[in-house]
Amino acid sequence: MVSLKEKYTDLYYVDQAELYEQLPVSGIDAIWEEICHYRRMFQVTYQFNAYRFTYSLTPAIYQSMIDTERSLRCYQLAFKAMNMNSALFDDKQYIYLLSELIDSRFCDTISLNQLATTHPLLFCVLIHGLKLKEENNLVELCLNRWGLNAIQEEIKEILNHLPNRNELDQTIILITFLKRLKGVINEVMLQAKLQRSNALLNECYESLIYTYPMLAPHSIDFFVKHREWGYYYSVNDYIKAENCSYETARSALNELVSLGWYKKIKVGKKFVYCL
Repeated sequence: MVSLKEKYTDLYYVDQAELYEQLPVSGIDAIWEEICHYRRMFQVTYQFNAYRFTYSLTPAIYQSMIDTERSLRCYQLAFKAMNMNSALFDDKQYIYLLSELIDSRFCDTISLNQLATTHPLLFCVLIHGLKLKEENNLVELCLNRWGLNAIQEEIKEILNHLPNRNELDQTIILITFLKRLKGVINEVMLQAKLQRSNALLNECYESLIYTYPMLAPHSIDFFVKHREWGYYYSVNDYIKAENCSYETARSALNELVSLGWYKKIKVGKKFVYCL
């Protein structure tokens, strides 16, 4: 069962006024103190001269950040974004702008550059929160560095419409950013998957053989002959078509599933495969 401190931190990150409004019960002060104590256990603070930001990275919130970063990595791999955009990234300007911040009073054991590498999304929210002068386009340079040119405008739009809070605790801003960004990445990945599926359906046997040398010829042969929308294929279909053993057929189909060419669905006691 989820405790109140976890509910109003991990599920609904509320401030004191919001808690008092949502939970008008006796002993509310003690509940709020318990929530604050829970958040302090996982607080990380970053300070730049007059600016000071605190994030409560509880296990649930931290996991959400890791999940979104994982989606980001999938996006980068799917579009080979890091290689495509490396020529567009101005490394000297990035280092110069970053050094301006590092020279200011940065009270944390993690350097900014390390944070930018290990947790780029937290870094992006942190830099945006500094409200730097317009000519300091560090966020834009970072997006280029991470190969996010294609969705740069969407990310900047999210950043520009984050909740405006002046409190020390900026966790809700990070949470909002993670949720909205994950939605954007999922939408882009879905569109890419549909385009890739359509391209696969039109590729011939010879083309796929050269493009996917790791696959056995019989796997490609089966896929080319069995890629009708709305049809379901079984291991027995593979055995009959390619004249192979049960284990070979099952392994080949599962490999095609891992590539995203087929979906694996359980019907009754057996599995079937479809586009």
